[in-house]
Amino acid sequence: MTRSRALLLAFAIAIPLVGAATTSGCSTEDPSAAPGLDGDVGAAGAPPLDPCADPSRSGCPCADEGAVTDCGTVKEKTGDFVLCSQGTARCEGGKWGECKGEYQIIKSQGAVALSTGKGGVQPLDVSPPAMCVNNPCSPSCQVIGDSSAGVPAQDGGPVPTDAGGYTLSQNTVTAECNGLQCFQVQCPGNGTTSISGVVYDPSGLRPVSGALVMIPNGPVPPLPSGVNGTSDCSNNTLPKAISYAFTAANGSFTLTNVPVKSNLPVLIQIGRWRREITVNPVSCSNVAVPASLSRLPKTQAEGNIPKIALRTAGCDAFECLLRRIGIADSEFTNPGGTGRVHLYRTGGGKKINNSTPDTGALLNDVNVTKGYDLVMLPCDCGSEYNTQSNTRRTNLQTYANLGGRVFTSHWGREWVEHTSWAFVAQWYGGGTCGDYGCKNPMVGHIDTSFARGLAFQQWMNAVGIAGTTFNISPMRIDVRKLLSSQAIRWVYGWSDNNPGAHPGAPDAVPDFTFDTPLNIPDSQKVGRVMYTDMHLADPSGSPGGTFPGGCNNPTGNISSQEKAAEYLLFDLGGCVGAEDPIDVTAEYEPATLSRDYSAVCPVGKRVKWRLFNWKASIPTPPMGVTTAGIHFDVQTAETPAQLASATQVSLGDAVVSNPTTWNGADVDQKLVAANLKSAPHLRVTMLFQPSSDGKQAPTLLAWEQMFDCVDSE
Repeated sequence: MTRSRALLLAFAIAIPLVGAATTSGCSTEDPSAAPGLDGDVGAAGAPPLDPCADPSRSGCPCADEGAVTDCGTVKEKTGDFVLCSQGTARCEGGKWGECKGEYQIIKSQGAVALSTGKGGVQPLDVSPPAMCVNNPCSPSCQVIGDSSAGVPAQDGGPVPTDAGGYTLSQNTVTAECNGLQCFQVQCPGNGTTSISGVVYDPSGLRPVSGALVMIPNGPVPPLPSGVNGTSDCSNNTLPKAISYAFTAANGSFTLTNVPVKSNLPVLIQIGRWRREITVNPVSCSNVAVPASLSRLPKTQAEGNIPKIALRTAGCDAFECLLRRIGIADSEFTNPGGTGRVHLYRTGGGKKINNSTPDTGALLNDVNVTKGYDLVMLPCDCGSEYNTQSNTRRTNLQTYANLGGRVFTSHWGREWVEHTSWAFVAQWYGGGTCGDYGCKNPMVGHIDTSFARGLAFQQWMNAVGIAGTTFNISPMRIDVRKLLSSQAIRWVYGWSDNNPGAHPGAPDAVPDFTFDTPLNIPDSQKVGRVMYTDMHLADPSGSPGGTFPGGCNNPTGNISSQEKAAEYLLFDLGGCVGAEDPIDVTAEYEPATLSRDYSAVCPVGKRVKWRLFNWKASIPTPPMGVTTAGIHFDVQTAETPAQLASATQVSLGDAVVSNPTTWNGADVDQKLVAANLKSAPHLRVTMLFQPSSDGKQAPTLLAWEQMFDCVDSE
């Protein structure tokens, strides 16, 4: 079938115009004047337009004698549509001759796209080119402008774009909008209302990487304490987000298209750290959140702090690290107290008072252990190495396998080496030396071969540690290398600090983690264990005594290895397994547009629906986001009433931009493949789908439907 032998229906949306249909666009065209130069008009009240704005108009100048060009003339108008005769004209005597029609086309006065939030279709609101006003049937007029002034907005559907065509409309302030969505505003010039800032640790001194910052569109349920066999990746427990971002390595974030509302809620969360604040946005401007609000909570009064069991010990003061991170002293209590950090102790560890219990009170009963979000077991100077009961070891493993987080150091190897986890690493016999030597400090090399390691290195750079190395002192060397791909190496080194003498063969792994349970798919894991050979004892204090005694300089600068430990502590509490995506209150929602067409053929002929073509603009989505698109279906029936129950047949999808060329599918071929045949009535259904993050919408610029009249069977 050649195009010149087919009948062509070119459509956009046919919505009755309110008050504007007779004042602008094609509605002002006088069909009787279209073929020649007489009777050219502009919009109501406007001066006459250049009749030769359409370069192929009969009687207008032409340069190449004998040249042939496509042309079109108006045959008649009905409602929002014009019936055009499309054909060719020849250049004769310096002027274009009569347009000789070869096929007919029905054009609409608009094109279609989706609007944000509500779904539906609205007419164009653009100023048509002069040639479209003079002659809407000109082939040069691809989109016929239709001034929709006075046409009420239609909630939830495609809306006009400034450049012509339709796209998904954004949510508007109506009774049908959803919560804080009702306070989002459209800004001129692609502007936006935004909130920006930096998330810090509770001390306010160091940024937090990978924290979620979001505007919740509904109440935020409280975080649980303890473990129950599920991962902390269940973002579906959060309300839908109006806008969200994850902080960069330097802790920075920006939220865009935020509602303009006083005391707007903003949620900051990483693992089971959470703070909820309020911000007062300024319409179409940016508001910077002060650091005093964007840091994680020091106390429960400011937000949620993970429930931590800390077994203090004589050779590593984890309690001082938590204090330096910024947790207030009031949050350190004995078990049963109101604080979020419960102290247990060995003989050389700090205590709250003489009632502070020992290790057994934490690990002898797994139900006690399961009540915590994080269990910290720092180096005990070897006093409990190889002395723990199988009950305690098993209970700790059970806890981790149910979603618990474990942080241990040096002689805390007991909890890995003497359990079924031992196979993840190759252990030295004990001491301070590796295969090559006993250098102290040892240079730690950050492993940047994986994404989380690279993020670690970027964060260390952001807090003043240049490059990919840092000094570790005092250094202990317990792990030669990792033996399981289930474990992640964060830091490695050479015990003689001479990698050139042993290229590619480090002999020390100071920091590694693994997710639990082991030996199951990563997506099903829920817990995490962190082992470090870095000691975190306060260099200006001492491990023992009554807390906080011996923890000096609670808010000052911390060592490079303490910075590393802080980062790994926040990573320890992060997502394990398959992370649920943040559920967003979409800027755009899917919407459907259906158009019904009829074809009348002479006696002895029947209709054969041919190509359905479209031109579309599809935005390129960011990485990890599924592209927006438009899906096309057809139904055909003998009568209009039968269309609703007719079999729906898929035509194809607009998932790539083709704003200047036609893409399409042969309707009859699709029908035949479905054991159907063309009938006189056709329904084309167009499903506009936004991108998977709800932030981008497709635009259908133009479409057309061809048909033939063929011999009846």
